[in-house]
Amino acid sequence: MNKKTYGFTLIELLIVIALTAVIAGIGAASYFGQNEQTELNTMEERIAADIRATQNRAAAQENGQQWGVHFDSTIQGQNFYAIWYGPTYATGTTTSKVTFAATSLYFTNPAAGTSTDLIFTKPFGMPSTTSTTTITIANPQGSRTITVNANGTVSEQ
Repeated sequence: MNKKTYGFTLIELLIVIALTAVIAGIGAASYFGQNEQTELNTMEERIAADIRATQNRAAAQENGQQWGVHFDSTIQGQNFYAIWYGPTYATGTTTSKVTFAATSLYFTNPAAGTSTDLIFTKPFGMPSTTSTTTITIANPQGSRTITVNANGTVSEQ
């Protein structure tokens, strides 16, 4: 007596499940890597835009003060930058503070444990320093650099 059986063997099912898991793993890794790259690019664009807006506030002599951006990486996992006006960051008035919401983002310049100020003087909004200021943010997917030269030109790389 010949019995015909229909269906899949246990080995065939295990092979299909294993292949599905491998493909899903590759897709998930690619997806999460893309999200981190997007976060990095978005934060770079936001910082550059805030630097330009701060420079414009100094040029417009808003509040009759110089304006600046304070970049802080003194506390691990709590990197932030703040926009301020007044004589210095410590004695001035902070108008906004942006903490990196994504825990994978951090400054590499300023280095861990340090901070730096980018100050724009009134009435032209020029940087107070004659050297180039570089701010670098990073995550596991790479890094992005924002440079402000002595003429006040802001560039992103």
